[in-house]
Amino acid sequence: DPRLAHKYLEDSVFIARELKEPRLESTALNNLAMSEGSVKGNYELAGEYYEQSYKIAKELGDRYQEGIALGNLGFVAGMQGNISAAYLHHENSLFVAREIGNINLETYTLINLSAVAGLQKEAGQALKFSKQAEELSRKIHDRSAEAWSLLYMGHAHLLVAECADARKAYQKSIIIRNELGQSTLVMEP
Repeated sequence: DPRLAHKYLEDSVFIARELKEPRLESTALNNLAMSEGSVKGNYELAGEYYEQSYKIAKELGDRYQEGIALGNLGFVAGMQGNISAAYLHHENSLFVAREIGNINLETYTLINLSAVAGLQKEAGQALKFSKQAEELSRKIHDRSAEAWSLLYMGHAHLLVAECADARKAYQKSIIIRNELGQSTLVMEP
């Protein structure tokens, strides 16, 4: 029940504030933002929550939460059509991920950077990011991330009319999605 879940997330922010627990508040705001954007489709309000989460994490020096909030700000900016802001937030998230050694965040941020570079018609950058993401996804044994990186690799190849390479990347992505039983995610590649 998304409405009930959303209410619990709102309550968690309220409780964190009442307890004066900024670390918990930052995490709760991040989760509330995800519900607001991904479930309710209100990316403007989601962006405000992510911004609050980022600000608290920055004040606390919590680089882990800061990196996540930056990535989420990039996602929200992209969903609102602000591609240059999306790219900047993802770049900053990548910097934080590498600084703190969070390979999972680094992998998904590279995937997002590939997507944004593709939207900017920067095929070389999109391909570079997707290849880096593919390599890291194999290193951390994250097959879903590998499938995402291959999807965006296919998109990057299409930007420069490398159809055979795009087909190979898409087919690999499909194979992984089928292995993982993710039939809905097979649709895009």
